[in-house]
Amino acid sequence: ITFTLAGHRASLTPGLRFESQESKPEDLSRYVVSVPAVANEIKADTESYVTPSLAFNLGLTPALDVYATYRRGVRVPAPVEKTGTYDSFSYTGGTSGYAVLGNPDLKKETSNAFEVGLRGDAIPGVTFHVAAFYTKYEDYIEYAVQPFDLINYPTINQLLYRPENVGEAEIYGAEASARLDLGTWNSDLAGFNLHLEFGGMNSSATSNETGTKGKLGSVGPFKGSLTLAYDAPSKRFGAALTGTRIGGKTPPPDLMADSTAGKFAVPGVTLLDFTAYFHVNRSLAINAGLYNLTDEKYWDYYSARGLSNATTPANLAEIQRYVQPGINGFVSVSLSF
Repeated sequence: ITFTLAGHRASLTPGLRFESQESKPEDLSRYVVSVPAVANEIKADTESYVTPSLAFNLGLTPALDVYATYRRGVRVPAPVEKTGTYDSFSYTGGTSGYAVLGNPDLKKETSNAFEVGLRGDAIPGVTFHVAAFYTKYEDYIEYAVQPFDLINYPTINQLLYRPENVGEAEIYGAEASARLDLGTWNSDLAGFNLHLEFGGMNSSATSNETGTKGKLGSVGPFKGSLTLAYDAPSKRFGAALTGTRIGGKTPPPDLMADSTAGKFAVPGVTLLDFTAYFHVNRSLAINAGLYNLTDEKYWDYYSARGLSNATTPANLAEIQRYVQPGINGFVSVSLSF
């Protein structure tokens, strides 16, 4: 819906979405044989929902827009979250171990998301986007450590994870990006550009069961990057050097956990990567890259956030297994028709 507001072009874009999802598990004869009580939990279910949305856009200038959006969100638990499983017994044998189990009683997660921002060309040669966002969740789904249940799951005596509707949650933050085409100001720099991106998020959450307040471990640390790139005017070849800074973060305790054991403090890191491409012809292209040029030792927060502090040799060894690759590279060839 387009109209004029205070002499500026404006638009409203309403939306409405309907979705229905049904699952019918049929063959449970080989479902987690080592933990037979789990198969008794699986059941068929159906979920249906309607979600509205609304977007507003106002053109401040022909090349600069301010916008605001609202979106009602619903996330139906994925089949893997309801029935998926991993248990150490299937791979290592033995009579005790750990498991990640589905949760057939998961309810759908709902949210109300708001975003405001400014985007466009500030001046010739500078394109940018700045945004702030806030999302309120009900029945937020998150994998959480479970209390031991040696009656129903007698073989699981090391660690049990399941997705849970942990309660209410809020995620909020801001992000920004800018691209500077250096050739706009100096013809000798035609093809060179700088690209800056950074953003950060925070969270708060309240457990439905205990009333415990805390933060979400799934919300990662601050991340920013600066890229110097060159693309030939012919677009036949180009290269980019990117520096990335990722902040350190100690994951908060799980809201559903029966323990407040400390988590591994994932340290921050600065990475340097180089990539390049060459189009041999219209159909054949070669891409290559060298990553972590300074051979930093670091961890990916999202992979390592469940690790415990290195208080024992076993914990220390587990932490080392999550170290990301040092300097590494790749070459790929693509053929298109």
